[in-house]
Amino acid sequence: MTTDVVLPMSAFVVRGEQGFEEFYTANVRGLVVQLYAYLGDLDAAETVAQEALTRAAMRWRKLSKRDEPTAWVRREGWRLAADRLRKLPDRPSESSLANALKALPPRQRQFVILHYLARLSPAQIAQEQDVDLTTVQDALTAARAAITSQLTLNQKGN
Repeated sequence: MTTDVVLPMSAFVVRGEQGFEEFYTANVRGLVVQLYAYLGDLDAAETVAQEALTRAAMRWRKLSKRDEPTAWVRREGWRLAADRLRKLPDRPSESSLANALKALPPRQRQFVILHYLARLSPAQIAQEQDVDLTTVQDALTAARAAITSQLTLNQKGN
């Protein structure tokens, strides 16, 4: 995956909305990376990120007053990505890690990506996703065990 993925700001029509361009610039790359890890498809990740950011742009006046507008955009992106996955047939993946991630239940996969790619602490994930901290901790523990097991099996199979 390329590291210079950036959706064009011109895709958003936000006249007179102070701060959205800075918000967009600061968040687009991380959102695309997280969605790419979740979806396993860069084009789909860019499309979903663009849709989530478009929705944020349309609500920017209200969102910009929140403590964490990034959390809203990330949640919107996750919802859109989950909807997209439900509508697509299963496709083979290109790597063992991607396969291991795809084999996780969606919630575990989401928590792993938020923790390791978005660099959120379990407490931040719990707050953002409106779940108990122990739910996040248990899901991360189970996900790490499942990924380790899957990768170990793949190594033995090669």
